[in-house]
Amino acid sequence: MPLAMELQPLGSQLAGSSAVLFVACSICPRMHVQHRASEPLYSWRTLLGRKDAFDRYMEMQVASAQASGVAAAWHRSSALSAACLWTEADGARFRKKAALFDALAVIGCESAVATIKRLAPHMPVAQLAKVVGVANFSLRSRWPITLEIVGAESVPLPQPASGA
Repeated sequence: MPLAMELQPLGSQLAGSSAVLFVACSICPRMHVQHRASEPLYSWRTLLGRKDAFDRYMEMQVASAQASGVAAAWHRSSALSAACLWTEADGARFRKKAALFDALAVIGCESAVATIKRLAPHMPVAQLAKVVGVANFSLRSRWPITLEIVGAESVPLPQPASGA
């Protein structure tokens, strides 16, 4: 059950920061970017090192921050581990890398942001993805080693009743 997201630009959310570490969940944002780019979620090409739409998107985020004079990097976690489900080892690797930066930019849901804030409680954190619903993706496996997103719709989140 991936979440449907609207990706947000960094903008001025971390104004005054001199070094930003981008952290992206490897599940929901990846599915969103790959679907929007009409690229397979995983393929033999990516397994052999070819960059997919998500990698290009993340590299663009880092390059954009660097172009504005901010030191920036991307923390890569396991391709199969959602940021809201990181192991203690994932958290330890992240803490070590985050210590080199003064701000964090998270591309993921509120749960991913909560994980990052728990691991780096004294650092400013910007969330660069807005959850708009649940993505109802249909996947298809194709030979050789390709997983495609063949259909998608977004089921909106229920709105709270006003005046309750």
